[in-house]
Amino acid sequence: MSDRNTIAQELSVEELDTFICGLASLPGKERTLKAICEQAANLGITISLMSAKSFRDTTFATHLERLRRASEKAEQIKAIQQSGTGGTLADAAGAILSEAIYDGLLAEDPKDIDIEKYSLAISRMRKGDVELAGLRLKLEEGERREREREAKIKAASDEMEKLRHPKKDFSDEDRIKVVAEVDRILGIKKKK
Repeated sequence: MSDRNTIAQELSVEELDTFICGLASLPGKERTLKAICEQAANLGITISLMSAKSFRDTTFATHLERLRRASEKAEQIKAIQQSGTGGTLADAAGAILSEAIYDGLLAEDPKDIDIEKYSLAISRMRKGDVELAGLRLKLEEGERREREREAKIKAASDEMEKLRHPKKDFSDEDRIKVVAEVDRILGIKKKK
């Protein structure tokens, strides 16, 4: 969506950004239509109060809305990180990017939408989701294997503990088990 007000049409993107930031830095009560006209006049642009109103209600309002949403997103990211729920900066960035794509699609004239650009962005996000799911599965598998390994170590430790503290009536069968376990640990194979 292009702005049709005089200021947005007369200034380059960089100049417009500087102009908007200058206005945004003014205290709220000083951001009047007259102040917008004066700031524009400083750049050699003569506008009427109606043009200043058009600028305020379109270009400048959009800028203020972006600032408000950015502030909300910053608060959300901070809350996610402080909650310890596993949300990362990448998760928050993904959410912001999704919202930006959605907003961009809504804001543009359907004839002006660059389908390839949006398709590429969405495709990359989906690919990232698939890769993330794969990594989560690998992590879960690794954690499962670690639990199994720890259970085996615990079981072997318990068996060894039993063998260290024999019963009073230590039988030949018990002695054979001890010797077999020591042989297994030392890697000694039985002679056939």
